[in-house]
Amino acid sequence: MRQRRGRWHWLGIGAIGAALGLLPAGSQTQERPRAATGVAAHTAVWLSGERWLIAGGTTAQGSSDRVEIVGVDGRTSITSMSSPRAAHTATLLPNGVVLLSGGVAAGRPLDTLETLDPATGAATLLALRLPVAVAEHAAAVIADGRVLIAGGQGAGAVPIASVQAVDLHNRHAVELVDLGEPRAGHTATLLTDGRVLIAGGHGPRGVLRSAEAWDSQNLVSATLTHQLTSARTGVGTGGRPLATIERFDPQTGVFRTEPATLLTARASHTATLLPTGELLVWGGVDRSGTMLATGEIFDPRTGASRTVTAPLGSMAADRSAPALGASLPDDGARDVPSDLSVALRFSEPLATASLTTGRVTLTGPAGQVAIAVVPADSGLLAFVTPTSPLQA
Repeated sequence: MRQRRGRWHWLGIGAIGAALGLLPAGSQTQERPRAATGVAAHTAVWLSGERWLIAGGTTAQGSSDRVEIVGVDGRTSITSMSSPRAAHTATLLPNGVVLLSGGVAAGRPLDTLETLDPATGAATLLALRLPVAVAEHAAAVIADGRVLIAGGQGAGAVPIASVQAVDLHNRHAVELVDLGEPRAGHTATLLTDGRVLIAGGHGPRGVLRSAEAWDSQNLVSATLTHQLTSARTGVGTGGRPLATIERFDPQTGVFRTEPATLLTARASHTATLLPTGELLVWGGVDRSGTMLATGEIFDPRTGASRTVTAPLGSMAADRSAPALGASLPDDGARDVPSDLSVALRFSEPLATASLTTGRVTLTGPAGQVAIAVVPADSGLLAFVTPTSPLQA
């Protein structure tokens, strides 16, 4: 258990305990049955307390400022953003508040940022703005707690390669090194090792099959050798909504098409990972151009998909205890780098506000280590970083 050549010989990762919060009494939102309204170019995020938030988008009436918070029990709370926006992103922050960034309104990309508190329904327009106005971008919380804004459409509806980082703690936003190529309408998926998978979209070359991995340590993006099996930006190469599903293996870097497909081909929809391991696909536009007021819940373990008319469908409240599903490096690992950042992947989403230094511990040969904890991926992931030099 000695330190050698700048590496720790042994590492222990403490157990996790967390509480799943519920929407408190006295919420300023209004509870009522949700309207069956078709919506596309909206955004969605999973919240603690087994709730799902859907915000903004485009409806038959135009851009929307509507925000719905839907519980497993079927109850829906309605509130609104500070102004309508579509083709934006919603990112759950470590404190449980949702950051809404960019998007489009009145035909122009936005540089505005606002926060939404799910506990009160209050939306707050921030004085801080993005350096570059964007829509159809992608966003993710990264290991240092900042929100990464990748790509998107800039002025003139032109796809851009810009990468921006929003630091709400220090109240500043900066541009970083660009993506490998301009893209909009793509996805950004946070991987357990801290990289962000940027896949698909459309750019100057048309609809893209390419993918790249953004490195949160070196702050640069590298194009992957393997590509998507189909070019996609929510629509296929021929401009038609797709029903196909692809899976990415971070270990091999390979994409593969799933044998199963969605029941309805759709574009401009959202896809949210549920605590059950299923995927909730909601809204979007079908091949006739109709905006959809329905969704599907896809089970990657069985390949089965079922149509739902309410966002959480027949999903039951989860009563299982959350557990540590995986970590990088592994619990009890030896010869790990002394400048490591630990990633913890949980079996189901935890309340982000519960992931604190009081509940997560990092232990080495000399005992417990002072750390900073950054929850990410809607509570499915946490990054643990030492705040002082590691000692043998």
